[in-house]
Amino acid sequence: TWHLKKIEYYNGNVTNYNYQNDQIVDGYSDFCTNPATSWFKGTNNSTSYKRLFFMTESVFDSRGFVDDGVNITPTGGSGNLYTLHKKVFLESITGNNFSINFTYTEQGFFFNNNPNLHAYFKEIDEYKLSNIKLQYGSQVITNIDLLYTIKGGTTVEGSYPRLFLDKVQETGKPPHQFEYDILPTQNLPLPSTCAVDFWGFYNGKLTNDPPPFGYAQLIPQSSVDSNHDQTFTSDIRNSNFNFAKIGMLKKVIYPTAGHSEFEYEPQTYGKRLERKSVGNFLPAVYDVTGEVGGVRIKKISDFDGVNIVNVKIYEYLNSNNSSSGILMSWPRTKFSYTNNYNVPSCYKDGVFYNGYSGSYTSSKSQSSSLNINSLENSNISYSKVIERTLNSGYKIYKFKDYVDNPDVNDNTPLVQLVSQGNLCKEIINETITPQNLVKNFNVLYHDRSIERGKIDNILIYDNNNNLLLKEEYLYNTDPNRFNLFSQYGSISNHWWYKSKQYYYSDFLTEKKVTQFATSGSLIVTEKSSYISAPNYNTTTMSNQDVLSESSTTSSVNNEIIKTEYKYPWQNYLSTSAEFLNFKNANIIFPVREIQYRNAVKLSEKFTLFAKDASTNSLMLPKNIYSAKFPNTFANITDVGNLEKKSTYDFYYAKGNILQFTQENGMSTT
Repeated sequence: TWHLKKIEYYNGNVTNYNYQNDQIVDGYSDFCTNPATSWFKGTNNSTSYKRLFFMTESVFDSRGFVDDGVNITPTGGSGNLYTLHKKVFLESITGNNFSINFTYTEQGFFFNNNPNLHAYFKEIDEYKLSNIKLQYGSQVITNIDLLYTIKGGTTVEGSYPRLFLDKVQETGKPPHQFEYDILPTQNLPLPSTCAVDFWGFYNGKLTNDPPPFGYAQLIPQSSVDSNHDQTFTSDIRNSNFNFAKIGMLKKVIYPTAGHSEFEYEPQTYGKRLERKSVGNFLPAVYDVTGEVGGVRIKKISDFDGVNIVNVKIYEYLNSNNSSSGILMSWPRTKFSYTNNYNVPSCYKDGVFYNGYSGSYTSSKSQSSSLNINSLENSNISYSKVIERTLNSGYKIYKFKDYVDNPDVNDNTPLVQLVSQGNLCKEIINETITPQNLVKNFNVLYHDRSIERGKIDNILIYDNNNNLLLKEEYLYNTDPNRFNLFSQYGSISNHWWYKSKQYYYSDFLTEKKVTQFATSGSLIVTEKSSYISAPNYNTTTMSNQDVLSESSTTSSVNNEIIKTEYKYPWQNYLSTSAEFLNFKNANIIFPVREIQYRNAVKLSEKFTLFAKDASTNSLMLPKNIYSAKFPNTFANITDVGNLEKKSTYDFYYAKGNILQFTQENGMSTT
């Protein structure tokens, strides 16, 4: 469900995405329900269906229950819980006389082959993609084999290897080959290992894994000070680069016999997004250094088969040599508060009810506290990266980050949720301590991640540190963009607040390129303006932004070249047949382009669409008109003072051009 099945193009072409049969009915309607035949006990299950499921989680759950009240009778039990992930296999992509076919074969080992896991689901030999074939009709155009080996273990029970792609072999050509950072003696952990850091990367702490029917260690020891800030005192969830890099791509060997080698380093940060008492437990960026899970590229070396031909080295440093990394979330694993409540005395139906008061303490421990800031992209972002090329100078890339583009805090008020207390329905008076922690810890500011991670500017230097070129990028800065949002209610423990989900576009509005030379600087500025296209099916705007104007300014002679783009709703009356044809075909196309130099009109181009027998009743370009200005051409209705330059005489049924005629009368078929 929800996988792409078909693309229907306006010209009538259709591309189909065909999947292997994954139905589990027709004799399997008792799947996971009938103890006699279900997959848990199962002996009557089709092998062809097994590959469609992958066990992502298994839990041994043991519980005890005690009746609360008259009979103190303990009850309970234990059992295994499983989480299955349904997989889909794309079998082919087919279109107009072409097909791309995908072939799968068994991997040759059980992925979760844990002797302490008594689950039928683990005994499934999963599939791997082994061949891709492109055909035009019955003719094979390209045939590609994908070859794998298992690394990090063996196929015996209790060993947990992984599948690595070794070669991509196209028929008749030398292969692409891949090598990885993993020793032949390396044993990889079980798939559900607890030897992971806070961000899910392997850290080698195998003592975190439970023995048979034991308890996993995922919550490190910590202390909470008088300000309710938490500090970790054990390292079981710390990052470890030496383990995180295991299995990383180390070398690519190309069909030409050349190769590239990759070297990595730990991810470090100089700032992190955190919730601390000093900031009332609201998200804020603090100057804190540290190391986070995963790896980053340090060096790429290219060889021609004999000699080294290129080396790129990457540095993630600010101008003061501090890390440019910004950690997008710092975890908190312990959370507790006290609630003091008071229920007032009251009368109801002539009966007096005594009030009462008391308190309770609520505590929670969790192994992870990921939020939207760490899920929007990577768990770490970099505001500056330096790329040094051997004997060729270096480039400095600066990116938009959370410091300059934080989520929006519009001081939305939080409303405390209240409880109905006694029989009179009087409101309970509650005092929660520490209030800021409980009230603010789950508050999320309005997400602005669409603006982060984009290039802000690029500086290019030579080997002598001379600045050669600077590129500056400016995106949507319209303050009204924050008025485009949908709103919903969110809960932060005992408080409720309004959240906004923005849906504006963060398009590029200006690119400024400055070239530096001893004779002076050349500045070329490219600007773009956008407008929102109408929704053809309603009276509202569609929020699809289209290019309205572009301009280029050169500092040599202060010349400004500007191009305006006009669309069907700007060229035709909304009741005209021409406009209705665009609307019914849902075509948004700049039918008119007008060019100016220093505000003086230079030229104009107009594309006339038609929907008739020559276009096979499809809405397609029929004529191209253009002219330089000033001119003495007669005005043509809806076209202007232009002359016809070409005509698209006929189209095929699918919308491809069959014949067009140029201005000089010469036709091309």
